[in-house]
Amino acid sequence: MAPRRTVGRGPILAILVGTTVIGGAASAGLLTAAGTAGPATGHREVGAPSPQPRAIPASESGAVVPGQPFADPPIIESGAGELRLGLTANALPVAISGKAVNARVYSAAANGVTYPPAFMPPVIRLRRGQRLVLDLRNDLPEATNIHTHGFFVAPTGNQDDIYELLLPGGASQHVYRNTRFLTPGTYWYHPHVHPLVEPQVLGGLSGLIEVEGLRAMLPAPLRSITEHYIGIKDFQVGPGNTIPLDNINSDAPTTRTVNGLVNPVLSMTAGETQLWHVGNIGADIWYHLQASGLKMTVLAEDANPVRAPYGADSLMMPPARRFDLLVQAPRAGTYEVITRAMSTGPQGDTYPRRVLMTVAVAGRNLSTRMRHLCVEFREQPPPLRAG
Repeated sequence: MAPRRTVGRGPILAILVGTTVIGGAASAGLLTAAGTAGPATGHREVGAPSPQPRAIPASESGAVVPGQPFADPPIIESGAGELRLGLTANALPVAISGKAVNARVYSAAANGVTYPPAFMPPVIRLRRGQRLVLDLRNDLPEATNIHTHGFFVAPTGNQDDIYELLLPGGASQHVYRNTRFLTPGTYWYHPHVHPLVEPQVLGGLSGLIEVEGLRAMLPAPLRSITEHYIGIKDFQVGPGNTIPLDNINSDAPTTRTVNGLVNPVLSMTAGETQLWHVGNIGADIWYHLQASGLKMTVLAEDANPVRAPYGADSLMMPPARRFDLLVQAPRAGTYEVITRAMSTGPQGDTYPRRVLMTVAVAGRNLSTRMRHLCVEFREQPPPLRAG
């Protein structure tokens, strides 16, 4: 692992006077920038100003290609008592639904497999009680860190420390030991360096985490159904086909994606029920999710299993909102999963209706009338498995 190059946790005043600083000359540069800079925007408030990436000409960038087959993100998991992976934060051009843009994205490595930089990085699938070791490297031109959103863990031992500043070129290790306290459901990971959170997450630095256990809480006939991971985020394109880093306008035109694809097509069979892990892992945009013709049953909200699963016709999803759902397709046909037109208020944003995903259902229709699934949970999550 590369030398750890961070600014330690503590009051910003302590950082400015130079106490508990790790990282040598790079840290000195950070101190100078922090001590002399006036009000600024975007990434330039922490660390040296970032050079603008090379503009991607329209002839190279191409256009968004909608309607591609739905694809789940890669899944990183381990059957052992420890799950170890590496994440690298990069500033690189990537393809988002066929269009090349300059972005901020994670690459990953685990179990001898390397995952290239992508707008939708791998899902981290964790067992309750399993030790998680995450090695983070910063190849960005500014500081970053890592936050496991929703985890009930302390920052001690460098588990989840949102005050860490990992400087450019630096690396740090995060060891999550107390995962036995996590409830089953969907979490997510992203940077948490203020004021860099918005441009880094908008740029693509976010992914899903699943803590296992929901399947075991379901009735036996539903424990082996197909499951999908649905990470919803958007991207804006500025000059040079670059996702903006400064002066971000959350009300500006944007392109909404599912797992880095625009309106992908997911296949189901009439009568089939699937388990969907859905998360709004974007920086700013709200979604009012609706899937007319399909039946949604909520199992967990923000990784909290509900006391009694309930049917929902629509789901309001501000940034960071997650749902674990049973989705039933009773009839053959083509259905749209949309975000409804909505406003967040007079001082907020106004969003148009958009199709997020298409569900193509094949096979014979159910002869019975469509109803919300009747599901009863166990009262408590299943017991921990030995690892």
